[in-house]
Amino acid sequence: RSEDDRRWSLGVRVGIEVARALLGPTGIDAGPQISISHAAVDQLANDRLAARLHEHLVTRTALRCEFNDRDEARAQQLRSRLRSSPRDALLLVIRTDAWSESPWCTEELLIAKSERVPILTVLATTAGEPRASAYAGNHRTVHWQAGREWEVAGRCVQAWLQHHHFLAFGRAALELAGLPQDSTVLSRRPELLDLSADPRAGA
Repeated sequence: RSEDDRRWSLGVRVGIEVARALLGPTGIDAGPQISISHAAVDQLANDRLAARLHEHLVTRTALRCEFNDRDEARAQQLRSRLRSSPRDALLLVIRTDAWSESPWCTEELLIAKSERVPILTVLATTAGEPRASAYAGNHRTVHWQAGREWEVAGRCVQAWLQHHHFLAFGRAALELAGLPQDSTVLSRRPELLDLSADPRAGA
């Protein structure tokens, strides 16, 4: 492995341990549970990038990762994940040419946004997109290049750790200010989608 790969590999392990310490006794077994959102129609055009990233994540790292080639099944899989373990959920978007046009991918993104799940996008378009998604911004992106598998793993852990760190910071700030503890805390900048669903978003 390259020096960069070794650094990202170390970052994966350290990031998970820091998050577990942050979460306290209930976080002793915490770790990102990654759901991959991808357009199956693009799999051949991009040399099965989503499948290759999934293989790397499950065989080379300690991360848990779900991958499904059936577009229509993934949104239900994501909902099930959020019901069973919302604390650990993270959506990894493989944004290829057809991703923004896929109704299933859009549904997966909207589920993640509405449930306030951390998101990481890998930018992997080739010819380009007919139109960009209206909801696909406001989170970290990584431009795909061959050999960046360990960086993608590290960025997933980084996004998940930052999410929990900001939630803890927000709850502490609410308590210090004497504000209601049931106020909505977002780990990213609020969007119209958040504000239309909950006028308290952005506290």
